[in-house]
Amino acid sequence: TPTAGDWQDILTKLKGSHNTLYGIARMANPVLSPGNIVLEFSFPFHQKRVSDARYIQILSDTAHEVLGYPVSIKAKLNKSKTKPMSEDAPAEPTNLGKITEIFGDNVMVDNE
Repeated sequence: TPTAGDWQDILTKLKGSHNTLYGIARMANPVLSPGNIVLEFSFPFHQKRVSDARYIQILSDTAHEVLGYPVSIKAKLNKSKTKPMSEDAPAEPTNLGKITEIFGDNVMVDNE
């Protein structure tokens, strides 16, 4: 059975050669079982991207290299963690104090 440490090793290997896939795969919550890795995503966009046959093949090949044996890779949407954005929700105000703290006092704000 793959472990959480194995998943981190797979991500590290991806980072070096497939940076875009790495960026998406690291957003997953991996569910590990013998011969299988199910990647649960909170957002449909991430799940759809990883479900692309090319990305599944890259993940499978990388996992095989790291683990030394083949595993099946599947991506699914974790509906319990998906929160639709409400149209009624107010936009968060810009925190100028935080921006100033990060970028310094020379921040220009365009209020148009």
